[in-house]
Amino acid sequence: MTRRLRKRVIPTTLLTLTLIYGCATTEGYKNIVNAWVGQPEAELVRTWGPPQRSYQTEESKFFVYYSQKDIYVPGSITTYPNDFDESGTAFRQSYGGVPDRTLTYSCETSFEIIDGVITSWSFRGNDCVAVAQQEN
Repeated sequence: MTRRLRKRVIPTTLLTLTLIYGCATTEGYKNIVNAWVGQPEAELVRTWGPPQRSYQTEESKFFVYYSQKDIYVPGSITTYPNDFDESGTAFRQSYGGVPDRTLTYSCETSFEIIDGVITSWSFRGNDCVAVAQQEN
């Protein structure tokens, strides 16, 4: 792989990931889950599906939703071009080389329900993001 091509591979991968996730924010996700406060439990289940976990206290019920995805990011090879110093002596210098890697994104969202109505929420994870909705 030439130096020029190698320099394009890594930025292109980062650009792709940025375009996929660049517009999605935690603030956008907060807006989505906050809109559920005051909504009926049944509507949450109709929209989000059955929770992966649920548990109950004396006063509250909690529904927990979890998502995870893995994104494979290909690496780039190390190159060893021939270079020459000022005296004309040839030598090899290595450039670049990034190993393949898998990035894991997850989000766990919990809704508290009292008397069949969603009263609060919490979330954690590096993929609790959404595109912020434009207000008209």
